[in-house]
Amino acid sequence: MKKSSKTLLGLAMLCQVVITPSSTLFAKSAHIIPGGHQTILLNTTTKQPFKLITMENNKEVIRRLFEDALNKRNMGLLTELVSADYTSSDGEKGAAAMEKTFRGLIKAFPDLQWHIKELFAEGEKVFASWDVQGTNTGQYQVFAPTGKNVTGSGMGVFTFKDGKIVQSDVQTDRLGFLQALDILPRDLSHLNSKKTTKDAVVLIDKFIVPRQSIDEFSKQANYNSDFIKRLAGLIEQEVFKSTDDQGNLTIVTTAVWENEAAFENAKKAVFAEFQRIGFNPSEFVKRLNVGQERGIYCLAD
Repeated sequence: MKKSSKTLLGLAMLCQVVITPSSTLFAKSAHIIPGGHQTILLNTTTKQPFKLITMENNKEVIRRLFEDALNKRNMGLLTELVSADYTSSDGEKGAAAMEKTFRGLIKAFPDLQWHIKELFAEGEKVFASWDVQGTNTGQYQVFAPTGKNVTGSGMGVFTFKDGKIVQSDVQTDRLGFLQALDILPRDLSHLNSKKTTKDAVVLIDKFIVPRQSIDEFSKQANYNSDFIKRLAGLIEQEVFKSTDDQGNLTIVTTAVWENEAAFENAKKAVFAEFQRIGFNPSEFVKRLNVGQERGIYCLAD
């Protein structure tokens, strides 16, 4: 027994113990190299601590996305947070694609701030919900600035690969956001409540747009249409389009107003808006070589 103990003691003195870390404290196997090291391999079948660390790191990426990159306008940080494989809803790739999405929103709401409410992680996915608040002083999509300070909400699931965002599925309260901007009414039941009567006034415009002018004309036409939709007394508005063999575009628009007074008030409002943005419709159609016809009608008995 004594000889055996000395042998074991001698081996222990000749060997240095090196522990290879893993996820648990249960030994899986060990071997001894005389005069060398003893390596204890720990069980690698349980990876829970590693998963927890990874999930916490992924949550921290989302915090940095909202609090540093977006709220502090540090867009250069996106390259650290977003994978080159990230694909936006427009099919564009990488950090630049995500930046493009947020740049348009920030341009419309320069003081926009995001406030994270909830943050959960599971595996390679992170769920986040947030509130957002800002003042609409720039054009939002096709909508003219309203000057209103609004609050919205959103949520999203972000998928990670190698510690970076590779996919995002975001849902926001777009209806509530448009209602807060007064672009849509709070009570949507009123949208179909207006009836056309014998006092209605119908404005019909026809435009023939050369192929090379379509993009610029369409952008302004969308702006005008959005502005008119928000005016009191509008019953309905429709747009009809056709393209000829040469690619020229014909557009016919109709706007039905409740009565003559509503139509006259709308004309004044449109004129004031055009003055505000510095838009001259006569010069515009002349410069783009657009043909125009206009007629004002009332309903037949």
